[in-house]
Amino acid sequence: MLEVLAKDASGNFFDSTSSRSVFNVYNNPDLLQVYNYPNPFSDNTYFTFEIRGITPPEELKIKVFTVAGRLIKEFVLNSAALQIGFNKIYWDGRDQDGDEIANGLYFYKVISKHGDETKTTIQKLAKVK
Repeated sequence: MLEVLAKDASGNFFDSTSSRSVFNVYNNPDLLQVYNYPNPFSDNTYFTFEIRGITPPEELKIKVFTVAGRLIKEFVLNSAALQIGFNKIYWDGRDQDGDEIANGLYFYKVISKHGDETKTTIQKLAKVK
């Protein structure tokens, strides 16, 4: 917690001029709050997630699969494309060949690699038109 108080030239404190901020410090790398928005989507969506730790992961992959398990899209992001805190990655709803995916249910896996440690999260997304 950080609290800042102000006082006038005579040294008198004013209650109305104080400001308090509460924040957390996370030293250990982690990948949290992995979602896509909107879900379901019609044309495009954003993969959103929170990265914690001191530095971003060296590599982060987002893999989109059909229900049958076939990989249709993969994003590979390096640490320069990521930041500590909230991240948002755009997807136009097209597969690796540039074709629009069909309506239906899909799975996506977010894999973050930080040194020897790997964090993986699997979520569902739906395409509707």
